[in-house]
Amino acid sequence: MRGLRPASHLSTQEIDAVVEAAERAVLIECSRRTGKTIFLKGGMGSDVPQALIAGGKVVGRSGEAELVARVLLPDTDLNAGAVAYDQWLTAALVAATEYQYVGPALQLRTDQVAAIYGVGTLDAAPHVGRVRLLTGTSVVMAAWDTTPIWAAQDTLGYADEFAMWSVQENINVWLMPYAASAGERFILLGVIAEPKGTGPITK
Repeated sequence: MRGLRPASHLSTQEIDAVVEAAERAVLIECSRRTGKTIFLKGGMGSDVPQALIAGGKVVGRSGEAELVARVLLPDTDLNAGAVAYDQWLTAALVAATEYQYVGPALQLRTDQVAAIYGVGTLDAAPHVGRVRLLTGTSVVMAAWDTTPIWAAQDTLGYADEFAMWSVQENINVWLMPYAASAGERFILLGVIAEPKGTGPITK
């Protein structure tokens, strides 16, 4: 998996492609695992036959989908950070001490699939220098250096590839700050697929 690129270095079309690829992937995997119908924007692509063979159901530009893909929420989906509502916010960070932002036992439901494709910050002076994305506690899916994004004076970074967790897998995210902070509004950019109507707005 390649590193992150500042959003300002990408066109709107390139950013859309990253997001749409993640959306398609989680929908297809969720359909494959649950057998529920999905709707794919832009019609059927080369990845659809595999989903059909594995038992998923795909509709093109018309028809009613049983699965939806939506933005990954910090508390509702990840129980991330220091607050019990949907705001991206870490607890206090200690310099050169890794901080567990998500996990260690954040397990997706039997009908959910999620992906993370980038990061961001709402702080003027960010302190997080590295992000590690794991399945469970030992399998590292990606390790991103965020300092080039902040050095480019950008607030968002996108990966060319995304990390994806399938049903009942554990999402685990660690942050490594290079300076102390009372708390940082650090964003994980991602998407989650689930049956329509099952995602709570709040816990």
